[in-house]
Amino acid sequence: MNDQDHVTKRRDARSLDELLAHRARFVSFVRSQTGDRATAEDIVQTALAQLVAEPRDLTGQDLLRWFYRVLRNAIVDRHRRRAAESRGVERWQTDPTTRHQPERPRRVCGCVTAALKGLPGKSRAIVEAIELGGMTPAAYAKAHGISASNSSVRLHRARRLLAERLKGICGTCTLDGCSDCDCGHHHAGAV
Repeated sequence: MNDQDHVTKRRDARSLDELLAHRARFVSFVRSQTGDRATAEDIVQTALAQLVAEPRDLTGQDLLRWFYRVLRNAIVDRHRRRAAESRGVERWQTDPTTRHQPERPRRVCGCVTAALKGLPGKSRAIVEAIELGGMTPAAYAKAHGISASNSSVRLHRARRLLAERLKGICGTCTLDGCSDCDCGHHHAGAV
């Protein structure tokens, strides 16, 4: 590790420490917008994880302004998801034709099937349930006794792992999706 890496790590640690000093204020702010302490804790934790994953070269008020913007965006996203879920539930309750329609199997590239086999159990399970099985993140969360935010974070991480595995299997052809895949695994059966 060179000197620049040490400087970057110290700066990133200072940024995180700076934000952690205000954690109670962040949770209080998010709770005032969501009405739920557990949701507020999840949103703040996810935002802090974002800083760790994608460090910012910010300090002081600039860092706080950026973090509050991240929190506001997360709150808006949560409200949008909940509104969409509510609309879906209402549609399901009022339209009996949507209740028991068998889902058509989704065709999945052989690359994805191979990459899924290499994922850890929980990552594979969430991708299969939501992406391939059609389950909503909220339904997955409820079925597994976790918060919706936790479910979204797990799905995000699993997608990232899947993308890394796909890149390892197919190379760069996965960057544009599997429709133009030329790695030889392209035509797979339905899942």
